[in-house]
Amino acid sequence: MKLLDRSELKYLGKTQVKITVDNPDGPIEGVLSQFGETERRGGNEFLVRDLKVNSDRIPDILEALVGKGYRVREFTSFGGESLEQYFFDLIGGSK
Repeated sequence: MKLLDRSELKYLGKTQVKITVDNPDGPIEGVLSQFGETERRGGNEFLVRDLKVNSDRIPDILEALVGKGYRVREFTSFGGESLEQYFFDLIGGSK
């Protein structure tokens, strides 16, 4: 079971990208913010939400990071489910 913070509800139904890099620095957030709202989660983990690019352009984020010399350890896109689907998945039912 997962507890959702009220602020996380607005991102349900939208694709998000989780990125972990080995060598983060100050400018990385500027690179990521070109693609959406960026949140730093710990030392080397980032979440890009409210994407400014279509889902078929998500690989552009990775390309931009690698092009700037960042060593990307993890790059995962997820989400896209509605609050209703999240609830049904949580309780083990389906629509």
